[in-house]
Formats: sequence, C-alpha cells, structure tokens
Amino acid sequence: MKRVVVVSSQHGNEPLGEMLEAYMYQSPADVTEPYFVTANPVAVRQNVRYVESDMNRSYDRTDTYEGRLAQHLRGLLWRFTAKPCSRHAYYELRSAS
Repeated sequence: MKRVVVVSSQHGNEPLGEMLEAYMYQSPADVTEPYFVTANPVAVRQNVRYVESDMNRSYDRTDTYEGRLAQHLRGLLWRFTAKPCSRHAYYELRSAS
C-alpha cells in the first residue's frame, strides 16, 4: 500500500490513534506515505471529549473550535481522496476511554 491516512482522536478522550501511530513508526508496514492526523489536539491535551462542541455534530458549523477543525479536516481528506488510487487507504479510528 502506498499512502495511508489515519485520522484519530476526533474526541480528545480516544487514545487509540496515538498508540497506533507510535506502533506504526516502530514497526512500519508496507506503507510508503503514512499520514497521521490528530483531529482534536486541544481536547487530547486536556483529556476531554471536546472543547466547545461534539465534533460528530460540528461538520456543518464554523462557530466553534470543533466546527473549524471539522471544516479543515474535511478539506484535508477531500484532497487525499480527490484522486482515486487503489494503493491509498483512509482510516478513522474510534476508541473509548
């Protein structure tokens, strides 16, 4: 597989993404372009689900921190998926704390 995008920590209390990122860099798979995106870094640092609004309900908003993050994330992912390629993959990790 050529390129993999892993989006994690959409909610700050979902630690799995950071754990996978550390593992992937220690034991790289057949991936030439790994991209790890921590979707909500402020919430991760504060160890809370969200700062101003639940990101699940913020993709159509721009009036909150999570809404602005969601719009930015949407743009990043659109650029990643705009050119289909069978050697690319996108994963969104979810976990519970």
